[in-house]
Order: sequence, then C-alpha cells, then structure tokens
Amino acid sequence: MNSKAYEEFISLIKTNGRMQGYNPKLLELINPDEKAETEKLIIDNFSNGDIEMAVFMPKLTSVDGVKLLKEKLKEYEKPSYAYCQLLYILYNDTKDNVYLDSLISILDDDNQDERMNAVMALLRCPKNEKLYWAFKKGCLNDDSEIIRSRCAIGMLYCKDIVSNPLRIQPLENKWKDIKIRLYDNDAAVRKKAVEDFESMITQ
Repeated sequence: MNSKAYEEFISLIKTNGRMQGYNPKLLELINPDEKAETEKLIIDNFSNGDIEMAVFMPKLTSVDGVKLLKEKLKEYEKPSYAYCQLLYILYNDTKDNVYLDSLISILDDDNQDERMNAVMALLRCPKNEKLYWAFKKGCLNDDSEIIRSRCAIGMLYCKDIVSNPLRIQPLENKWKDIKIRLYDNDAAVRKKAVEDFESMITQ
C-alpha cells in the first residue's frame, strides 16, 4: 500500500497542482521503498520542463541533484521565472553568494516582469544585510509601484518587522505608515521613509 505522501505527490503531477508549487518536505514523508520511483519521477519531470520540481533536487539520493540544477541553469540565457527559481534554490541549498548576487543583479533589468521574478525569489531567501540593501535599492529606485511595495515588505522582513514576507500580516501603525511611504511615487518621500525606518530600528 502506497503512503499518503506518495499518492499526494502522484496526484500533483497528474493535475495542475504543479502550478501551485510543491511542498519540499513531501519527499521526506514518502516511504523508503517508494523513494527510488519517486526520485525517478522527479528527475524525469524536471528534465521535461517542470521547473517546480527543482525544490526536490537537492534532496535526491540517487543522483547529484545540485549538479543537475547547475546544468539546467545554463540553459537559460536571460532572467525568467525559471531562471530565478533555480537561482533561489541553489542559493538556499549552497549559501553560495554567487547565486544571491545573480538574483540581485536582475533588479537592474529593464524588463519589469523579470525584476518582479527576482524580487519574489529574493523574498524567499534567508534574510541578511545584503538582501536588505537590495530591497532598499529597489524601494528607492524602481519605477514600478508594485515592485517597490514588495521591496518595502522585504525591508521589513530583513529587520524582523514581518515574519513571512509572502503573506499579508497586520502591522503596527508606525510600520504601516513606513511601508506605504516606501513605495510612494515621489522619490523624496521614499528617501525620507528609508531614513525614518533606519532611525526607528536603531533606537
């Protein structure tokens, strides 16, 4: 009898569940005698273009999943959702700053969609000072209000004001005011908001 985790995994592959992403912990719940078949399915689907399978690749035992991720990354010549997803997973697993730096560099791309892909990937990365400065730069300089709003959340996340930057969370009024001003259309307003924010978090 198959485990519930295995059946869930198979169901996601067969349906549009892949569009919602996979739970990276799912592989850990699959029975040992199901692992070989499961890993084969992961590799096959990843090779055939299911980029969401990338979350499982570092956890594979039958092959060097990180090596396969690096090889797949070379197939993408320009920033895209898939490219950013691979950079995020490689950085999250290896903690090699070359992948974080590559994501951050996309914030200078002329294409708004590509910058958004990078921002959403960066919001999933472990918080650190380099990440804070990237979000700060986005708040101050990006011409897209929606990207500035995500960068504002990123700044709050890096300084422990919000715990999960991918979910809507209630904010104290003082932080809510800062967040709104951080993606204002007026660059001077944003600059003052950054100054106020950095002053508040050092008090």
